[in-house]
Amino acid sequence: MDYDKQVYFSKKASRISKKKNKRVIKLARASKKYSNGGLKNRSMNLQHHRIKRKFMGYMYFSFNNGLPEYNDVIKFLLPKFEKFSERKLPENRDGVLIVPKVFSISEETEESMYFLKRLFSCLYTQEAANIYIDYQYCIYLDVDASACMDLMLDGFIKYYESCLRRRIVVKIQRILPVNFENNPEVANVLFSIGAYKNIRKFKINNNPNNNFIPFNLRLGDSLYDKKGIWKEIHETQIVDYVIKCLAHSGHKLTPIAEANISKVVGEVMANAEEHSNFRFRYAIGYFLKPDKNNNKLGIFKLSIFNFGQTIYESFSNSNRRKLDIVHKMSDLSQKYTKNGFFRKAKYEEETLWTLYSLQEGVTSLPDWKRGKGTIRFIDRFFKLKGDDCSDDISRLTLLSGNSKIIFDGSYPLKDKPNDMTGKPLQVMTFNNSGDITQLPDEKFVKFVPQTFPGTLITVKICITDKNIL
Repeated sequence: MDYDKQVYFSKKASRISKKKNKRVIKLARASKKYSNGGLKNRSMNLQHHRIKRKFMGYMYFSFNNGLPEYNDVIKFLLPKFEKFSERKLPENRDGVLIVPKVFSISEETEESMYFLKRLFSCLYTQEAANIYIDYQYCIYLDVDASACMDLMLDGFIKYYESCLRRRIVVKIQRILPVNFENNPEVANVLFSIGAYKNIRKFKINNNPNNNFIPFNLRLGDSLYDKKGIWKEIHETQIVDYVIKCLAHSGHKLTPIAEANISKVVGEVMANAEEHSNFRFRYAIGYFLKPDKNNNKLGIFKLSIFNFGQTIYESFSNSNRRKLDIVHKMSDLSQKYTKNGFFRKAKYEEETLWTLYSLQEGVTSLPDWKRGKGTIRFIDRFFKLKGDDCSDDISRLTLLSGNSKIIFDGSYPLKDKPNDMTGKPLQVMTFNNSGDITQLPDEKFVKFVPQTFPGTLITVKICITDKNIL
């Protein structure tokens, strides 16, 4: 190659190189402008959606305002968390959150839902640099409250980590549980099935209570489980878990008791999924062996819950208004209104419809075979207890939206004549008359001002020597 050609190609290569460098510099500046620069001081309350931008022939993807998206749980709870409790948030948000004495959504709904409201607000607004979850007054940490708290923490922590990877400022520097060391029962839940276990994957070295056997969180995803295979797997895992817990003390369930546990768990899961439009379902629990040898072989605690539509919302959905059962509910509401039964903060239409949905032959789906499910698992629950009477331990609590219904054996199932088929229907009306048009006992069927955004069913069963071989 002669000298002139070498000079020509050398100059051309130089021009191409300079042009390419200019494009790279412009792209880098544009990337910094849209993904980081000028966005650190903006509010984090802005909409998040994906947009496309073209720079110098390159396709560049960025999130609007440079912020990552929340996961499905946080996105669902974001417009609803203020209704967790009617109580207003404190003006001074120093980041110190005192856990209630009894932190249980099913047992102490008001205090527990208010705590979750405060926690969600602190995580979302990031007004405090350090968040301390203080257990100094907590004597009982329930699996339902612990699991809901963990889902919030997990969602926000992943969001913060995504922000940091994009070099977006995160004001929260630390989230730390404190003052739980002196309470072995609280520490058990935290390290076995709580935040340390689920989020940080820590494991307690010395279990302070060998009688506590955890059942770790199980996640069901309807998007990938349309045939219900994982629901059946989880049902089997729970039954096997109870069998193994009893085997530690040399006991074995009777075939009837084993079938009853399977039915209770299966119907609880089916009930939770039937009314929800949210893809995830959660199950978590534990088995507590007694300290002394007696006819009580252990206490089995299981919580199954999902977010999404409440039971009342699934029936009042416009697409289901044409169902005959919804017309019957509406007629019943008119009778209650006429009799003056609906009383604010005591009983409302939502509570009535939730109670009615549990009766035999009632379903929110156009499949009448599912209309026996709820009442069946209640019946199995009583049989699993061994009798129809209250034992001050065993109970099944259903919380959906603002409705709370408690089963403990005080009001057994009753047969109601059915003119259509001639076969009696099983009903539970929580009154002595057995008539659902009459007011139920407000101790067991109540309207609560705190809103649970979905359906939570918690089963606490005292397994006695009547259930073993």
